[in-house]
Amino acid sequence: MIQALIMDEKDLSLVRKKSRPVAAMLRDISHPDRLMILCLLAQGEMTVNALEDALNLEQSRVSQHLMRLRAGKHVKVRRVGRMAYYSIADARLTSIFNSLYELYCKV
Repeated sequence: MIQALIMDEKDLSLVRKKSRPVAAMLRDISHPDRLMILCLLAQGEMTVNALEDALNLEQSRVSQHLMRLRAGKHVKVRRVGRMAYYSIADARLTSIFNSLYELYCKV
């Protein structure tokens, strides 16, 4: 049985106010490659090369996806010398990926 979501007027007003930024975030992450990048980053920071290897994608493709995720402030970069380490910028995304894993991968 599906449990109903119960909201009062105050909750509904808050959801209405947050709907645009949430929709933008969902748009930003709604590509299979970006989903996989974020899934890996939810486990800890990684370099572009490590993401390339894990996903079997070309460096340019990984970099393009990371650029989109950085523009949306979903990932952050930490530089050490010439190396760039990427990680999730907002803990809410990690929570979302934990939920997605529970709902869709552990069935």
